[in-house]
Amino acid sequence: MKTTDQLLFIGKCLTMDDRPARVEEVKSAISGGKISWEGFVWQGSSQFVLPALYSAFERNGVLPLLPADLTEHLQHICSLNLLRNRKILEQCRELNSLLTSAGIAPLFLKGAGLLLSGLYHNLGDRIMEDIDLLLPEKDIPIALKLLLQAGYVVHPP
Repeated sequence: MKTTDQLLFIGKCLTMDDRPARVEEVKSAISGGKISWEGFVWQGSSQFVLPALYSAFERNGVLPLLPADLTEHLQHICSLNLLRNRKILEQCRELNSLLTSAGIAPLFLKGAGLLLSGLYHNLGDRIMEDIDLLLPEKDIPIALKLLLQAGYVVHPP
């Protein structure tokens, strides 16, 4: 299976919730033996969507069609990511509390903002590695001082 075909299949998998006809397309492709599972895992991992794929398969009744070892692998990754994201959300709440107590209104961006918004079906769907926030420019020196006092460190770029 070519890379473009793998990516198209992954895209169909990720859009099953919004386009119910895709569920049958995905099931048909799997049942027809058309999927290179090694390529699927490689592409899904490279695009940081393996947890979201597992979640979509689970919601749409596709998991029983997958090889058992693949289902176990995807479930494990999704579980680990869910635990990590719960910790990240707790850290966001702590950051928000720390900054708002000083009169600073942080705006959480990208992954953290989307997790906080409740966009995802499952908190484990989004792979994240950091928390992006936007602060009013005038508040940055105070925020930096507070963050350093709270144990955060500055890493050089």
